[in-house]
Amino acid sequence: MSQRHLSISRTSGRFRSRTVVAAAVAALALTAAAADAGIASEGTTTAVAPSSYSVFGSTVPGTGAEPDSASVELGVKFSSSTDGWVKGIRFYKSQQNVGTRTGKLWSSTGALLGSVAFANETASGWQQATFATPIKITSGQQYTASYRAPVGRYADDMGSLSPSQPVKNNALTATRGVFSYSAASSAPTGVWDDSNYFVDVAFSTTAPSGAVTPSPAPAPAPAP
Repeated sequence: MSQRHLSISRTSGRFRSRTVVAAAVAALALTAAAADAGIASEGTTTAVAPSSYSVFGSTVPGTGAEPDSASVELGVKFSSSTDGWVKGIRFYKSQQNVGTRTGKLWSSTGALLGSVAFANETASGWQQATFATPIKITSGQQYTASYRAPVGRYADDMGSLSPSQPVKNNALTATRGVFSYSAASSAPTGVWDDSNYFVDVAFSTTAPSGAVTPSPAPAPAPAP
């Protein structure tokens, strides 16, 4: 190889080296700018928890309509790992689950925190009734969401929901499906074969306009 070719080769090599270094510096600058703007660069994932969600989302039960045709209050025990607001009550409806329904939210002691009537339901699928004023719930406390199925025929997946087999979504955790055949309005507490009755809540971690915090139940007056 001639001296001239060696000189050209070395010059070209130095040029390529400078080009590679410049490209690397430019890539780092772009990545830093993207990070400052909150944009994920290629090959990375930025996970952001939603501010509104439910436990079961769009999950479809395996058994959409239980043969039971008696009037029954069905619910779910749940908790949240962060303070937030329950905006409404949800449940999965079969075409046979007909009638007028009211959704309810209960405290861990069985106090009724709020109720709302379902309206404009579809023939089947997930239904939601929204409280006029969202109800604040406290991190770590257990609550029950429920609705009454006046002619039964409710969703019921047995062996799928228990404290040892919870369902979680972000801050929400469901631990029990519960029921009550009592005609009186009270929080359902009965359990059967770790059943999930597909009752749910619409939950938000952002304080909605007009949200309220339930007042604690007054202490009983001392005996005279």
